[in-house]
This record gives sequence, C-alpha cells and structure tokens, in this order.
Amino acid sequence: TNACIGPVILDLAFFISGLAAESGIPAQKLLEIYQDRTGFSFTCRDIGCALAAVSGYYAVSAGKAVPPRLPQLRWVQKQHLWGSLCWLTDSLVLPAPPEFDA
Repeated sequence: TNACIGPVILDLAFFISGLAAESGIPAQKLLEIYQDRTGFSFTCRDIGCALAAVSGYYAVSAGKAVPPRLPQLRWVQKQHLWGSLCWLTDSLVLPAPPEFDA
C-alpha cells in the first residue's frame, strides 16, 4: 500500500505548499481539510519526506536564470519554496526558515 501513498503525498506537497504560500492559509489546515474529505491520512514521516523533496526541487529551480519568456517563474518558485519550507518546519517542529526576498 505504500506504493500508492507516494504519488498522492507528493502531489499534495506540491499543491498545498503553493496554495498555502499564495493564500496565507496554513498548509497543515489545508492538509486536514483534504484528509477529512477523502479519508486518507499520512504520517509525519511521509509528509516530511515529500516536503523535503518538494523543497529541494524549488530550491534548485528558484536559483536558476530567469527564462526570458517567463519573467515571473523564479518569483513563483521562490514563493512555493517558502511555503514548503514553512510547512516542513511546522510539521517536524523545526526552527522557522530565515526570511528571504521572494
């Protein structure tokens, strides 16, 4: 059954971290809504692993050169990086990430 959880939690980690960053709604609250509506539940370990992967992806991507035809892409990726880092620190009870310009 773990093979079925991986893709779902990764999709949720990407989606919810971005939604939280753009809306201001805490990611944990969004996850709770999802879990209540669907009946799925995830362990802190599953969430932490997915968020580590999502944060790493955004950290690598946000630092690349800005594509000429997508001038806002890196800004959006930095915003989503911030959302995933905040959720990761909240879910694993770690110190908050330092502020940075998005």
